[in-house]
Amino acid sequence: MGDLCNHAVVGVLVEWNGRYLTGLRAKAPRDIAPCAGHVDELTPRTTPKGARSEQPLFLAAGIRELEEETGLKVRPDDLKLVLNRLGGDRCHRAAGSVDGENWHWWMVFAVRFAQQPDVRSNGELLDLSWNSAAELAALPNLEPIWRSHLRYLRII
Repeated sequence: MGDLCNHAVVGVLVEWNGRYLTGLRAKAPRDIAPCAGHVDELTPRTTPKGARSEQPLFLAAGIRELEEETGLKVRPDDLKLVLNRLGGDRCHRAAGSVDGENWHWWMVFAVRFAQQPDVRSNGELLDLSWNSAAELAALPNLEPIWRSHLRYLRII
């Protein structure tokens, strides 16, 4: 049935030349989104928290997810924490969550490339593409939590 949701999620915004890397999620919801995934190394939580002491685990998970989903390899120093907040998004793990609730604590990191990086899909994010802020804002199927994050970050 898979892992239970522990309510801890990391995202990585990849920027090159004013454009952001996104892909179509292979699993439901089949929306467009940047790289993201659960931080399975953390113990389950039943109250929202995103303590700075947990940042290294979120960072390591971000590096792992980025390589898994896009083939991009980065170092910890390449990533900058840009968002640390509660998101009201529903978890789509088949096993459900540890407490039956639907929310995630998000840490989102950003990385900027000077040259266009070579990216490849592992099947989790399909149709990888580079989108301007205006293109992201216009996407009707941009994942709702990412629309919220990108607005919060004043990208869209």
